[in-house]
Amino acid sequence: MTNRVGPRRWRGDLHEGEPVEYVGPERDEYLSPGDRGRLITPGEVGDPPPAWVVSFENTTEVFASAHLRPVELPFSLRRADGSDRQAVGDFLEERSTAKVARLGELVDATVQETLVAEKDGRIVGVLTYIIDDDSCEVLTLHVAEPSIGVGSALLREVEWLARGEDCRRVWLITTNDNLDALRFYQRRNFYFAAVHVGGIARDRKVKPGIPAIGEHGIFIMDELELQKTLRPDPKQGLPGMPPPEASPPSSRR
Repeated sequence: MTNRVGPRRWRGDLHEGEPVEYVGPERDEYLSPGDRGRLITPGEVGDPPPAWVVSFENTTEVFASAHLRPVELPFSLRRADGSDRQAVGDFLEERSTAKVARLGELVDATVQETLVAEKDGRIVGVLTYIIDDDSCEVLTLHVAEPSIGVGSALLREVEWLARGEDCRRVWLITTNDNLDALRFYQRRNFYFAAVHVGGIARDRKVKPGIPAIGEHGIFIMDELELQKTLRPDPKQGLPGMPPPEASPPSSRR
């Protein structure tokens, strides 16, 4: 069972913030039996009891508890503490992200708030994040074992923590060559907030080691800003979706 990072409200066998699997009937193209999501909060008065607000990759709605099943994960999640600093630093250093250059600034990822995933006593995933006002930035996210749900679980956890801090959005910066990251985040309801054209040039001034050519043989040139809306405001649309009147992503030089 996943170690709970913070206090959770619970109802029956389900705990707030826990991953769950949908076991109800086929609903639409956005949700099918077997899809996994995250319990956000118990349903409000008037919802079919007992009920939960659940965030899946493509929808956030109220679901009856009878249609949800807890998911047992092969790893645990927890906040990193001082004793993890060396291990987390080594994990990030191996991936060249102990220092992160983004938006022309060099940021030390090893001193930021950190979530770790552990399996059999070893770290298999690290997410570092920064909460500033009503925004939560995912500074780094790396996994050592792909395809077992570590990245998704870490991302769901930081979204839950961001909601607890009353954040309106979770956002991040990636590069134009990182097609795997673009696919990963967009499948989890992140959308383009801005395209910083040529942004890597200023990043190279603070981190000269950034290579010219990245993944898939693509020249690394631009920074792409993605975000997920956690709660609406007068200028935003539904959580996780861009504002209805949103204009195309801005281009900055």
